[in-house]
Amino acid sequence: MEEKEIIKKVDLPEFEEIKGEEVGETLCNLFQYLIPEDMDRPVDIDPRKIKCNQKDCKELISSIQDEVKADQELKVALMWMNQGPSADWDIPRGKIYLEEGYMKPAGKKEVK
Repeated sequence: MEEKEIIKKVDLPEFEEIKGEEVGETLCNLFQYLIPEDMDRPVDIDPRKIKCNQKDCKELISSIQDEVKADQELKVALMWMNQGPSADWDIPRGKIYLEEGYMKPAGKKEVK
């Protein structure tokens, strides 16, 4: 398998920094955290190119599930599976690795 180039390493934000009012808002806030402030918006994010530690992913999912009603826990897990960052045991705890092409201006080519 081809190794992807890591273009940026950032600290994982505290849950309270990205916590949203609704199920999807927290995930959106996480992605907003990863977009440089000087970047024109909107942007398209490729969550397959955003990696964080396996345990950190599990803790984020649990934190989100703790904030929602019991009947929405499955919704959180499915949403994360489809749109959340990838989990990787090789990423250090507390870090997020961003691979080349993790975001691009909406409807345009990848930003490198």
